[in-house]
Amino acid sequence: MACSGRYATAEQFAEYWCNDPMLTLEEQVVIEATLDRTAGAIHAARAATGGCDCTLASWAAEHLRFLNIIMAAVFHKCPCARVNLTAEEKASWLEYAKGELLAIRKGELELCDGYTAADFPALADAERTWTPWRAEEIVRDTALRED
Repeated sequence: MACSGRYATAEQFAEYWCNDPMLTLEEQVVIEATLDRTAGAIHAARAATGGCDCTLASWAAEHLRFLNIIMAAVFHKCPCARVNLTAEEKASWLEYAKGELLAIRKGELELCDGYTAADFPALADAERTWTPWRAEEIVRDTALRED
């Protein structure tokens, strides 16, 4: 999934937040515009780690959809009942979104299929030299790996 467009639809936004998921045309247009604007921050976070051109992991599309919906609710006062968040609720959801965007940008949350995040444990043994001949082997092996 390239870094363009929104991750959620107005209908998905309404299903999550609204008492009545049926939207008027005006509500739909406003919600879609808000989803587009808030998706930009997600695109920027993904682009920071080169994650715009990869195939998303099976769970990542749903995660990005939820993040887009949450961010749109923070920045848009929808006429449907449940989405009229208090200032404290907005601050809490905004803090959640900031944390997720930071994790994506830093590579702590890897969205691409087949990749591991920065916090994934990795272990390797360093090659050691005990003799001059072993030192030459290490240099040669390193040069062969780099070619």
